[in-house]
Amino acid sequence: MDLVTRAARFQKAGHASIKGIASKSGLKQSNISLLLNKSRVPRLDTFERLLKAIGLRAVLAPSVGVTASESAWQIEHALAQGNLELARRWLYELDNSLNTADTFEELASVALENPPTTGNRDWDAVIAGLVDYRFKRSGNKSPSWTLATIKPMDSHAGIATWVGVGTQLQSLQELYKSDPSFLKRGVFFALEDLSHS
Repeated sequence: MDLVTRAARFQKAGHASIKGIASKSGLKQSNISLLLNKSRVPRLDTFERLLKAIGLRAVLAPSVGVTASESAWQIEHALAQGNLELARRWLYELDNSLNTADTFEELASVALENPPTTGNRDWDAVIAGLVDYRFKRSGNKSPSWTLATIKPMDSHAGIATWVGVGTQLQSLQELYKSDPSFLKRGVFFALEDLSHS
């Protein structure tokens, strides 16, 4: 997701009004609307004023592929279309970005920011579990936002969700290996599905 889209989502979520942004940035309300609707491409100094007015800032970071936010957004749209295969592909793209990060800075640029919801608790939990798993595997502390999705499984029912499909946990554990990063969130994700686990 590009920065203008993020700024627009932030504004539309009620964090700032167009009038308030105009007052704080010195930009005209009509120009702000054009910028947030992507009808106009802002100059860098204009964009910085816009971000500052809504309490955000642009940070340069190494690009290592898909971020958790981009992945969540794409998964949300894939699920809305009923396309589970596309949703899985975006999850695997996120895994690849996390797995190929060579430094903490690269890892942080992929997943330090709390991603938007996919609209599905299980998919949100899988994203959080994947980020938690990859941060721990790299010897880093997981982002704090990953802690918010921990939902213990009902040990009596033995049911887990495997990327959108409820199933008996015992039968999955007999066939595949998972990790506590996923299981403690009530989801099952086979480690063999991850890139270079």
